[in-house]
Amino acid sequence: LPDMSKPDKEQKSSEARADLPQVVHKAVVGVPWEPHEFIERAARAVHPKHIMHGLPARLKTVIDKLATSTPGEVGQHRVAELRKWVLRKQELREAECAYKADMPDHCSNILRSKPLLLFQEMLSECGFEDEDLVGDISQGFEIKGKFLDLKSSARQLRKGIINSTRGSGAAKLDRATMEATRKEVERKWLWGPIPESDLSDTAIVTRRFGIWQGDKCRPIDNFKESGINATTSAIDTITVHTVDCIASGISYRLSTWRDSRSFLDLVAKTWDLNKAYKNLPLHSSAVDDATSLGLWTICTSLFWLHLNVYFDDFIGIESVSLARIFDLCMSGVLMLLGWDTASDKDTTFSALTKVLGIQIDLSECRLNRVYFENTRSRRDELGEFLGTCISKGHLTKKDGERLRGRLQFAEAQISGKRAGLAFGCLSKHVSNGGGALDDRTLEALGFLRDRVLTSPPRFISNNLTCTWHLYVDASHEPTTANPGEVAGIGGIHYNQFANPTGHFSEWISKDDVARLGREGSENPIFELECYAILAGLLTWKPIIQGCSVIVFTDNDAALMSMIRGVSKNGAGASIVNAVRSLVDLCNIPIWFERVNTHSNIADRPSRGETCDEWGSRSHVSTTDVLAFVEGLG
Repeated sequence: LPDMSKPDKEQKSSEARADLPQVVHKAVVGVPWEPHEFIERAARAVHPKHIMHGLPARLKTVIDKLATSTPGEVGQHRVAELRKWVLRKQELREAECAYKADMPDHCSNILRSKPLLLFQEMLSECGFEDEDLVGDISQGFEIKGKFLDLKSSARQLRKGIINSTRGSGAAKLDRATMEATRKEVERKWLWGPIPESDLSDTAIVTRRFGIWQGDKCRPIDNFKESGINATTSAIDTITVHTVDCIASGISYRLSTWRDSRSFLDLVAKTWDLNKAYKNLPLHSSAVDDATSLGLWTICTSLFWLHLNVYFDDFIGIESVSLARIFDLCMSGVLMLLGWDTASDKDTTFSALTKVLGIQIDLSECRLNRVYFENTRSRRDELGEFLGTCISKGHLTKKDGERLRGRLQFAEAQISGKRAGLAFGCLSKHVSNGGGALDDRTLEALGFLRDRVLTSPPRFISNNLTCTWHLYVDASHEPTTANPGEVAGIGGIHYNQFANPTGHFSEWISKDDVARLGREGSENPIFELECYAILAGLLTWKPIIQGCSVIVFTDNDAALMSMIRGVSKNGAGASIVNAVRSLVDLCNIPIWFERVNTHSNIADRPSRGETCDEWGSRSHVSTTDVLAFVEGLG
């Protein structure tokens, strides 16, 4: 504050500082929480990456209903609901004909099998958010937007595309592409052929080519080349259910069985809508996604089906006793609303199912275990591509971007934290423009290849709905106050209700401190703080395996290293790597968080204090912990 008793001096001082750059400092002043206050507040918070965040509210409601209803009640509800809407479709028949009579011809042709008024009523009854969906479908959607005017350059662009169009060089693929196109014309999804002379000056053409998906040809329209993609935009975000969403639903359903003390066997089945985007006039992917989401909403809210949707793929999860009625309802709803499923992808309810390149194994769900792993074909494909890149020592930017996207999906949807560093090397290579692979990137790609080919399946259980809190700390006083040069570590383990379940308090000898720290370091507190984290996770490994965990530390350096997974300190990096390995091994969704030193309850056991209120005391074997670290080196 200025000294107002000496205004002249203050004025001169202000004038002297007038030409200096102004620096603003922000300070937050407050009283930190006491340890018990912090623990209670942390317990009320939720794990930021808790698996339940991925569970849609509608699906949670359905699973709760399934858990509180008998199989007989569920079956009766589904049959009654299906009968109700079958009768309603008959009542709306004349209204449907009148409604479609006012549509553009191309829309009415494509939508002739779709009872849109019935679809609208079903969506309204379950409170679907997009009230305009059926109206939008009825009028058709523009495949191109308005941001870029292609008309002025359409003729020149068209000639360039037509003149450069050639066969793929594979006669079998070209014939299959042509046959797929003929079938689309027969179903009135396309019309033609149209002579080039009949095209207007502003007409835009798009080149079509085919790709093999297994033994099936998939025709692709290159809207990027024709400029159509550059005109499109979207103002809505469409929700799709990733594999994590599927896993969260299964985990929550397992937890409802645990609470009701019942044991049931789960099975799964997939449905793939046949040519979904071509069942809508002037298709756009956003419309297709919204329609799929509408179908999902009807199936879950009205028919109590445990169902997930990913674009036009649906996966149902059900108990063995209700699987048949589930299949009847799902097939009935799709038939009722005029949607076909891909006959070549028909499946039956089974304990083993494949979706999105993932294989889900439900055979041990009675034992509270469900396994997720990449399919063999995906592993082989990625492993072969990575092996080719490594042997060539070269990776272009385009191939690197494609590889990164596929690896992220395959790795993140299954398990693993350590791959983050390898992904970082790959991303850096791509951002630098691609090219020759340096030694570090080659090592990273080798790790990713081994990871894809040999990593164990991710398993989930109802344990994922449980969260444990671990508070850790370390102490190491200066030599003058600590002639024995011993260090202390401590940790206290809490459940999600803020109840302590155990603690440890250990002294570490001078020799063991030297094994942990940097050579010549007088105060290796960073390494000790990291070590305390690892010691806590190893101590309660049997309890926290497969559960969500939040680790609290008051050391910023240790916190950031654990979050980033790297450390410039060699000794610290070894411990960080050991923590990552342990987390992967135990399938632990982990989160690292800071606690103020004053609020850290673990400060007391790190200085040798024990207390019965913290639960039973566990003993940490420094030899075993260091052996775990060194074994990974």
